[in-house]
Amino acid sequence: FFCFQAEDGIRERSPSRGSGDVEKRQIMTPAMIASFISGLWMLALNPELVTEFWFHVKFAAVFLMAGVHGKFSKMRRLLENDEKPLSSKAYRIWNEVPTVLMIIIVVMAVAKPI
Repeated sequence: FFCFQAEDGIRERSPSRGSGDVEKRQIMTPAMIASFISGLWMLALNPELVTEFWFHVKFAAVFLMAGVHGKFSKMRRLLENDEKPLSSKAYRIWNEVPTVLMIIIVVMAVAKPI
């Protein structure tokens, strides 16, 4: 969503490309909270996971994902105030970060390769 808002004049031409506030409130934040709750529950049921290296990689990736969530919230607020500190290309690159983190998280949880 951010890359569209970073391009000059796109908000005026297409107000339907909103800032993603609905997605944040109704999808992203509840999903993040559910992920943390289920992860803590899994750890409570299986405390020996703390000794597994794959779990540490997954844990770090989940916390990085939470940090990215916070970064995206800040980006959204800046764009709502018509501040564009990054180029649309930079926003497109940032858009891929959650995908890479998700792949790491899923591979670590399913394959436990390390």
